[in-house]
Parts: sequence; C-alpha cells; structure tokens
Amino acid sequence: MIENGARDAANVRHSLEQAGFTGDRLRAAVSVVEPLRLAHRIDPETTWLFSASLDTVVPPRSALKLAQAAHLAADHHFQVEANHYTAIFHF
Repeated sequence: MIENGARDAANVRHSLEQAGFTGDRLRAAVSVVEPLRLAHRIDPETTWLFSASLDTVVPPRSALKLAQAAHLAADHHFQVEANHYTAIFHF
C-alpha cells in the first residue's frame, strides 16, 4: 500500500521518499510490519475483517490478500460498497 496507495498512503510514501526510502530500501524498512508477512499469526476463528469495495486507502485487493493469507472464512470478511471513510455507516 505504501508503494501504490492513494491519499494517506501517498502522503506517507512522499515523506519516506524525501528521507531516501524508495525501492528495495523502502521494502526492507517496511517488511517488519508487512501484514502479509505476519498474517499466519492471525487466528482466523477470532478475527473479522471489514473492507470497502471503493477504498483507496486500503485497496480491496490488499484486504482480499490479507483475508486469504490469514485463512479467514468468507463469513469473517465483510465487504461493503463504500470507501474507506463511509464504510462505517454500513456497520
């Protein structure tokens, strides 16, 4: 998300670029908190993921990759037609 995300992620990316974090250096720095690297630690029985189909902060493909990597059942991943901020009105 930091490399390709919009809005908030783009602001973070810009700040990191200004500090010299791009390409492989950026990937190495964020790998310690990369959700997909840590997803195997998530208990799929006690975890629910809420995502939005129009989200530009956490893109739907990123949420889906996390759900798959964490082995979440379909009924543990709620997807709504909204953006990052308006999704709350569905819940």
